[in-house]
Amino acid sequence: PDPSAPHPTPQDGSSSCEEALEYHRRRLQGLSARPQRDSSLADRALFAQALFARGRVREAQLVFENIVACEPEEAFAYAMLGAVYLAQG
Repeated sequence: PDPSAPHPTPQDGSSSCEEALEYHRRRLQGLSARPQRDSSLADRALFAQALFARGRVREAQLVFENIVACEPEEAFAYAMLGAVYLAQG
């Protein structure tokens, strides 16, 4: 996938949310074979945020927990995990 190509955002509505999730799934699959730590981390965080915005809280939790386990200095993942835990009650 072309990283400079525009990608859908989760704020555009339900179908756009699904498009955003699919875009990030494809990006993650394509990046998994290449060790690009920063872009991979950003893509995983965006993917998890899109899941969370779509109400797929448990899936978002798993991705954010993985980010924290792999990159313990990544503050955004901790902040989003806090939001996930609050959403779960």
